[in-house]
Amino acid sequence: MFHLKKLEDEYADELVDPIRSIAARRVVLGRDEKRLKDAIEFYGELKSAARSPQVASVPNGPGRVRALANFHEQQQRNTTLPDEVARLIIRLRLWLHRQGANVSRDGAVLWPDAQPMVRYDNELQQVLTLVRIQAGLLTTIERRPLDTAKMVTAFSGPGFAIYVVSAEGNLHVSSHSAGLRHHSSLLAGAPVACAGEIKVDNGRIMMLTNKSGHYVPAPFYLAQVIRHFAQQGIAPDSYPVKAFTKAGIAGQYYNSAREFLQATIVPILPVVPAPPPVVAPDVQNPFGYAGSTGLDFVSNPRYVDPPADLPRLKGEYVYEIPGFG
Repeated sequence: MFHLKKLEDEYADELVDPIRSIAARRVVLGRDEKRLKDAIEFYGELKSAARSPQVASVPNGPGRVRALANFHEQQQRNTTLPDEVARLIIRLRLWLHRQGANVSRDGAVLWPDAQPMVRYDNELQQVLTLVRIQAGLLTTIERRPLDTAKMVTAFSGPGFAIYVVSAEGNLHVSSHSAGLRHHSSLLAGAPVACAGEIKVDNGRIMMLTNKSGHYVPAPFYLAQVIRHFAQQGIAPDSYPVKAFTKAGIAGQYYNSAREFLQATIVPILPVVPAPPPVVAPDVQNPFGYAGSTGLDFVSNPRYVDPPADLPRLKGEYVYEIPGFG
């Protein structure tokens, strides 16, 4: 029922090319290592400056009041800035630690301990990442509400996890570690219905994206998974979405999954069980749905080409998404 996306060519042989995994890990962890070192150095400069007495140097006459106000505002910033930098240092250390890196006191990554190969989960291990949808909530195999607070991704940081949806519609969620655990790890490189990042709080989706450098799924794949989630009881109005059109491009934020669906190649979800009458597809109505009565589907007026491998029928694309085709 799902259209599936294969791994991009550059990752197709990552299991037999450990050098690539090590290089990717060095790039990602090296980036965060530099940020951590810079933050530690800046924190030291701030603490050193705080120990030096600050004397206001303001002119007499016009402008004195404003100059005094600026001086006190700067003093206030100097008081709060070290705390902000300290929180950043803690966040970066946590970020690196959750990706499996050991970090020295001065912020250096201990590289001999940070170079494992990418691991692919076998069928038994895949059970451990399986997430079920029960009463509109995401639950673990222990039937506890899923929470990604202690997970991490290299892109979004602590609090996020990576996910894939299998050809059967099963959701798998895991923490991410560059060079060790990727989207490809969760289903051992198999094609997926969608892949991306997810943030979950006590079983409720707080953010869903299609951000995956390994699969690079088009927004179409995200749309079919959102529809699948809705059929399992997760309301499309209950969580925001960030859609990426290609690797390296900033994503487009949507306040809700429904808003995203309205802007992409599929119509919004029905609010009544029965679909509207089907009409012949044409340029103005490429999806073959009747107009909205306020209680049924609303056809999307913006036509966007779906993935090139979708079947055609009389010159028009056929969408085999459950509930849409």
